[in-house]
Amino acid sequence: MTSPAQTQHFLHSLEKVAQARHQIATHLTQMGQMLTHAETESQTRSGAFGWGQYY
Repeated sequence: MTSPAQTQHFLHSLEKVAQARHQIATHLTQMGQMLTHAETESQTRSGAFGWGQYY
């Protein structure tokens, strides 16, 4: 059996993971907007900076 302290620690860890995931998602959204903006500004280079390189 897990003790209450272990359960509390586990829940706290889950909370931190959820916060980190939210921050990462926000960051990726901002990066995506920046990339889209950059591609829109220079259509000539859009092929070189396509999504393929980032994944």
